[in-house]
Amino acid sequence: ARLFEQAIASSPERRGELLLEYADQLFYSGRPAEAVPLYRERLADSALDPASRQRAGRSLAFALLWSSGFQDAVGAWEEILRASPDDAEARKALSDALVGLARQTAERSQNADAAALFGRAISTAPERRQELLPEYAEQTSYAGQPAQAAPLYREALRDGSRPEDQQRRLRRGLAFALLWSGQFPQAATAFEDVVRQDPNDSQARQGLADARAGTERRPAPAGPGAGGPPATPPAAQPASPADAAVAAAREAAGRGANKEAASLFERAIGLNPGKRAEIAREYADQLAYSGEPGRAAPIYREVLARRDLPVADRPQVNRALAFALLWSSQFREAIEAWSAILQADRRDDEARKALSDAFIGAARQTAQRARNADAAELFRRAIDTAPQRRQELLPEYAEQITYSGDPARAVPLYREALRQGDRPEAERRRVRRGLAFALLWSSQFREAVPAWQAILRENPRDDEARKALSDALVGAAR
Repeated sequence: ARLFEQAIASSPERRGELLLEYADQLFYSGRPAEAVPLYRERLADSALDPASRQRAGRSLAFALLWSSGFQDAVGAWEEILRASPDDAEARKALSDALVGLARQTAERSQNADAAALFGRAISTAPERRQELLPEYAEQTSYAGQPAQAAPLYREALRDGSRPEDQQRRLRRGLAFALLWSGQFPQAATAFEDVVRQDPNDSQARQGLADARAGTERRPAPAGPGAGGPPATPPAAQPASPADAAVAAAREAAGRGANKEAASLFERAIGLNPGKRAEIAREYADQLAYSGEPGRAAPIYREVLARRDLPVADRPQVNRALAFALLWSSQFREAIEAWSAILQADRRDDEARKALSDAFIGAARQTAQRARNADAAELFRRAIDTAPQRRQELLPEYAEQITYSGDPARAVPLYREALRQGDRPEAERRRVRRGLAFALLWSSQFREAVPAWQAILRENPRDDEARKALSDALVGAAR
């Protein structure tokens, strides 16, 4: 990328000729956000030939996706998919863009919009339904539609292959959805199951109490002798404005209005700073759920620093802190937090997945700073942590090894990735191209020649492949 930049600076008249290759190299070196405006500049050239335009459009769509420009990525991949409805790689990429946009939207507490985006992601790639159902159900519930969320939770729970930790989280989500939608008897039964599995879950215990109280308050059917005083006396009024704010915050949290709940907890602390210790954890939870995990993290740390924190509560707060660090992209600290949790229980599948997510996030951040060797090591650790993700991560792992100046070591990784027969053909083409470059850059010219010939047969107008084949032939001749 640096050399292309120098070439363009020294010969500005060649900018159009070199721009696409320059953008590609920025993209491949882990700087997709910088590549985006260059791809757009190239696409604005009306003289660009159709094959180059198609390649630049696809590269732009990937750069938008990998730089978290999900809103624009959705539009770009939708356009590609309209032109080629059978393009499996484009369908998966569009689904990824919709999921990324849904999560960004959820972080802004726009839960109804987030739920709709998760629904579109599932419609785009139905094979991902079970993977995305938990988040879809959560956002539906937080959007004020807990009754619609309950069957989604139940559907997710029918997948018996989920890890037990994830099953517990889904059962808990279902219990709250039943409670918030006024289905008190079913909610009480669901919470009894949750509390039986984790008696130290204070929120679930409170949910169980609320569900039982709701069941008792339900009016009896009208009939002879109906009437008389209400079965439940009016609730006592809070003792102070701060108590009123806390009560209102808990009510808002109970119906999934997390941003409102966080604001009310903050108001309660402002009215009576002495309340902070009592409600700090609830305040942090609502910040995290309302899309502000970065603000929640220091409050969780504050809670953990208290000497009076019950021993039984400490693991839950540590876990909440670990999620807040992960969700706020503080990946290095998240790695440390999830490593400690996993060390305490090696069978904790949720922690194992979260730790691998933290390694991947750190790897991608590191790659964006062009520290490719460090990024490759982080991808390796992600694979070691969750070996079942090896095939998913092999292409990025191989790319970072290549860009770190060790293409020979990347060659067997690309070949391993290609042995997975169920990769979409478009993704296989991308891996084959990576392998061809790795062979060329590691001076394995005799193997690079047929690799580039195969790529050129698929697209005879691929100028980059034609140049690479020429380089390989020259190298082999020498």
